[in-house]
Amino acid sequence: MHVVCYPWPMARPKFRTHRSTRPRGAWAMRVVTAAAGAPTRRRAEAWVEAVVNEQWMAAYRLVPGPHREPVIAEIRIFPRERARGRPPGRWSAEVLGLDTTIPEGGLSAEVVRQVRIGEHRQVGAAFSRWLDEERTTRQSTFRGQTAPALGALAGQTFTLSTLEPKRGRPPIRSEQFYAKLARDYAERVAQGSPRPTTDVARRRRLSAARVRDMLHEARKRDLLSSVGQGRSGGELTPKALAILNAG
Repeated sequence: MHVVCYPWPMARPKFRTHRSTRPRGAWAMRVVTAAAGAPTRRRAEAWVEAVVNEQWMAAYRLVPGPHREPVIAEIRIFPRERARGRPPGRWSAEVLGLDTTIPEGGLSAEVVRQVRIGEHRQVGAAFSRWLDEERTTRQSTFRGQTAPALGALAGQTFTLSTLEPKRGRPPIRSEQFYAKLARDYAERVAQGSPRPTTDVARRRRLSAARVRDMLHEARKRDLLSSVGQGRSGGELTPKALAILNAG
């Protein structure tokens, strides 16, 4: 494997995703069990890669925050390399180990100080779209089973029976259900959607009228702030945030 370290155009932080096989072994099994058990051996990753200087680059591992916004969970700093097929967040040391080549003197405090925390915010829209695609993929693959979605990264799971309630008598819904509904709606409002109710209805495979009624109930439960009658909008209340954090 021949790897050359030299600058290449990368003016803006680049959003990259990757799917790989989950590690095996006792430690990995304990992690999966603690996270409520992922039903697939494939894992999804999201990264932002950005140039630090002519010799070094940074990679930020992203996970969804409380409102599904991108949050940095890990930072990696490594030499700038051009290698065909390089997965995001990786470099030649993953393959070569001690035989890899790095810039003279190695990583210094001066290089670390040049890392610009906050560049990941530029990819918020792309990250949100990717989360929706991942959730749709997992719903279709594990229909009728408990699926972690990407929310499992924050310790949350959902079941398709929650998203697709059976016909007949309306189910008794918990405060956590309405808090999650309010969260999804507030996210769409914050992202500037002109039809946040329709967006939530499409995502949950419900009618817009039913979602509108459920949002009304969420406001009655003080989980979503009130706005003028007939207007879209609202934010999560402290009560809703407390419920989501506890869940």
